[in-house]
Amino acid sequence: MKWFTILFLFCFSCALCQYFPYTVSAYNPGSTGYYLMTPTKSQNNTPFRPSLNILDSKGNMVFYRIAAQGNFTNFKLQQNGKLTFCNRSKNYILDSNMQVKDSIICVNGVSTENHEFIILPNGHYVLLGSITRTMDLSMYNYFNGQPGSTTASVDGGVIQELYKNKNLIFEWKTFDHFQFDDVDSTWLSNPQNVDWTHNNAIEVDSDGNYLLSSRYFNEITKINRATGAIIWRLGGKRNQFTFTNDNLKLLGQHDIRRLPNGNITVFDNGRMGGVPITHPARAKEYQLDEINKTATLVWSYSQNPNSASSFTGNVQRLSNGNTVMSFGGLINTTNPLVVLNSAGNKIFEITFPDTAYSYRFFKYESLPVNFRRPEITCYNENGNYYFEAPASYQSYRWNTGDTTRRIQVTQQGDYQVFVNYGMGYLGSLVKTVLNIQNPCESIGITNISGTAVTYKLFQNYPNPFNPTTRIKFDLPAGGFVSLKIYDVMGREVENLVNENLKAGSYEVDFNGMNIPSGIYYYKVYTEKYQETKKMILVK
Repeated sequence: MKWFTILFLFCFSCALCQYFPYTVSAYNPGSTGYYLMTPTKSQNNTPFRPSLNILDSKGNMVFYRIAAQGNFTNFKLQQNGKLTFCNRSKNYILDSNMQVKDSIICVNGVSTENHEFIILPNGHYVLLGSITRTMDLSMYNYFNGQPGSTTASVDGGVIQELYKNKNLIFEWKTFDHFQFDDVDSTWLSNPQNVDWTHNNAIEVDSDGNYLLSSRYFNEITKINRATGAIIWRLGGKRNQFTFTNDNLKLLGQHDIRRLPNGNITVFDNGRMGGVPITHPARAKEYQLDEINKTATLVWSYSQNPNSASSFTGNVQRLSNGNTVMSFGGLINTTNPLVVLNSAGNKIFEITFPDTAYSYRFFKYESLPVNFRRPEITCYNENGNYYFEAPASYQSYRWNTGDTTRRIQVTQQGDYQVFVNYGMGYLGSLVKTVLNIQNPCESIGITNISGTAVTYKLFQNYPNPFNPTTRIKFDLPAGGFVSLKIYDVMGREVENLVNENLKAGSYEVDFNGMNIPSGIYYYKVYTEKYQETKKMILVK
């Protein structure tokens, strides 16, 4: 399939005004929904601050927040319909206006980890935390062949479940259920200060129990949510399962999720401690027989067959069969965010410069946010053309670097303005200028007459078509106009018009080169009129 690349490089007046630049390779223009990511840097020379981002289905920035300190992680939509994220050992809950509504941390002296935060349908909170104990590790030659300290500070993982009032319901500690030598010693180097289990993901299983990922054990553990007893162990030294179709098993994994079909997904980083590359980083799906203890690999995907991933990563399986993945920190290459369709074809990809990465990457068809994206108005003043944002905001940040409400249009390209919204900035729809002689002219839209008697949507011509066709509509009065293309499932394929137009007759060209043959619908919408017609693409 044909693909295109969009490079977002914004040069605002100060470094803290910038979100991470990124490149989008879009293979499927018919996608809908929103992407959530939290890009951050893995090298100190990266000039951009970590940010929290919402993108539309085409990869355009909708909302962003720059981190004042630390990194953003685990930005996602919870089961109760709330957006949450982690920053500096605290979990935050957002309201529909992208304002922080509440924050949640572990209780009883347990340190909060940024790896995972879950809000259950009943309103309970599930958190990952850690505690430190002093241990004699002198009998373990696990530290580059040397013994540990007699007074080593050892960090172990903790699971906590809290009521809505933040009181403790359940607590589980790795110190009470694991042995120190369960660890893969290749992960250990400091004999005095020891990150032991490195728990990085938790899932409430379909039967109500917990699934826990321990990165430094190379292990997924199932834990009885009522008693705390270990039910089974998958991977690592204490593995109880027979792996089928997968000789590589698990190494330094992140993320564990139970699918509706009973299978599990996991992101296998493929890296073991000090060994840079053990096997390629892969997203995996296992069919588990928990009675007979078999783990059968039924699906996997590797972005780069020559690279393991040093840190982070996740796998999200969507209801339509598509798979959303972050490949974390791939070694000696870029760190992509990837979407595959159910047939295994890549339909979307994001990459960052300077080995930057996103902790996780998610997609949702809708979000609980009252987005009212500002509209850019274009006008001619004495032969000079200007773009202007609405007057109702306190600050303006254009991708050109301007911070005023109105900017002069002097060159071709994409224009977008961001305005203050909630805890961050909300972006307008992208305005593309191809004709610098008349920037106000919308792409693909031709005003064929300044007058129209009534509202009307005409049949496209030609019809059937291959691959281009023309759509005509009449507007007896000016106002906001939307013209969109949909497939037979009601999914948006293309947004042809989304702006204010003067009264008149208009023609819009549509190119179906990147979509398959079939029946499609086009719909025009105004405040006073809407109509839908059918068209057929035949290749």
